[in-house]
Amino acid sequence: MIAAARPAIPARPFTATVAMGTAAPVALDAPDEAADDAPDAADEAPEAAELVALARCEDAELAREDAEASADEAAPEAAEEADEIWEEREAERDEADPLAPEAAEDA
Repeated sequence: MIAAARPAIPARPFTATVAMGTAAPVALDAPDEAADDAPDAADEAPEAAELVALARCEDAELAREDAEASADEAAPEAAEEADEIWEEREAERDEADPLAPEAAEDA
């Protein structure tokens, strides 16, 4: 014969008393904790402002480092371009030097 299956959880009515019994301590603790946290909030405001200032400084420092890195990368390219322009101008001057006496005679 197979025995009847028992419910895993005993059937117990969920009443308002049970609900209030679990919720009441939480509700009573909330004002107490708020009162306990009030002095901490005054101490935390300057700390929070300091953390914000530090984060901004770090952001500014990272931006400066990025700008320096970009400048370091751009400097060799700019120097190379300047050298190329100098060489082109020098070649133009070298071509123009032999023609200068002829141009003076024609003038």
